[in-house]
Amino acid sequence: MTPATIAVLGGGYAGILAARRVAAALGPLGRVTLYADRDHFVERIRLHQVAAGQLVRTIPLPRLLGGAALEVARVVALDPAARAVITDRGRRTPDFVIHALGSRTARAIPGAAHALALDDPDGAAAVAAAAGRAVAQGRPLAIVGGGLTAIELATELADAHPTLRLTLITRGALGDGALGAAGLAHVRAALARRAVEVREGQGVAAIEPDAIEVDGARLAVAATVLCAGFAASPLAAAADLAVDRLGRMLLTPTLSAAGAGWLWGAGDAAVPAAPVGAPLHMACKTAMPMAACAADNVVAAVTGAAPTPFRFGDSGVCVSLGRTDGVIQRRAPGGDNRGVTRGRLGAWLKEGVCRFTVLALRRPGSQRVFRVYARRGAAALAASTDLALPAAP
Repeated sequence: MTPATIAVLGGGYAGILAARRVAAALGPLGRVTLYADRDHFVERIRLHQVAAGQLVRTIPLPRLLGGAALEVARVVALDPAARAVITDRGRRTPDFVIHALGSRTARAIPGAAHALALDDPDGAAAVAAAAGRAVAQGRPLAIVGGGLTAIELATELADAHPTLRLTLITRGALGDGALGAAGLAHVRAALARRAVEVREGQGVAAIEPDAIEVDGARLAVAATVLCAGFAASPLAAAADLAVDRLGRMLLTPTLSAAGAGWLWGAGDAAVPAAPVGAPLHMACKTAMPMAACAADNVVAAVTGAAPTPFRFGDSGVCVSLGRTDGVIQRRAPGGDNRGVTRGRLGAWLKEGVCRFTVLALRRPGSQRVFRVYARRGAAALAASTDLALPAAP
């Protein structure tokens, strides 16, 4: 029997997990190749630490892939009609494809090209350099966005540069609704102790190299860092595949692309069109369970087994507030907030979560925890008549 060829696109959390899991399950029945634009793994959830000048390890991708091969190449297009993947090194026509090319910071604000972002190590290093210049110039550094990434970056930079003037500006509310009252109060206190100016309910209308426009007023800044949400890889939309408003490829319940039984999706680049339990936000906690399910269903397609529908129930969120403080917000299967853990214990638990993501890539046995998410998602769907949609239309 000729081995099936499987291409996994993207060297992030979802891509690595899917490639290794498919290769391990198929053995000689499959040839799995991961296509990534670099030869090492970037812990994206630690880039705010890099921005604060901390050393964060890099892990060579071959050490994480098990029986999967690596091709360092940039994926530039999908050709659904020919079932082909086009990279900067040539055209490939595998039997099956998992699209896990992830996301980048959304740049919808006019002048956003002038802003920095935590999309990769180079971007984080640029933020670190900008923070140093801001201190030297005595000018503020603006962080646009009020979600968990913005909060983590603000606290980390404030701890690294005690004299740095930081202004955090968000069109919505601080925390983007991810935290309950107790957790949010702790975050506000942590920002206040660090003298971080927080402007809620204020929209940034434009970004210049040395200023931003906020509610009609021009604010001079040393630099601006965008942390105001993500946009999915544009490849699915460019290939005329169905996508949601964030550009995520729309999937069937078993995570294949509608009308394309050879193409699956996982991570920030894709989302099921039907309810799965809890809403799927762009994060590694959703990307990795999705990747495991997509991988299992590719294996099912090769071996003739029945695919499994994806289910996801959120267990909570965690946010670091520097290296010695943090907040863990626990959630019920239906999504309601439960207890909260704060302070040093919160920081310790958050660090444990970050370490677990790499452990789950290296040791597939750790991925059994994803079954908990699946059970919570199934329970949430069974208990609710107001089903949670994964994405707005």
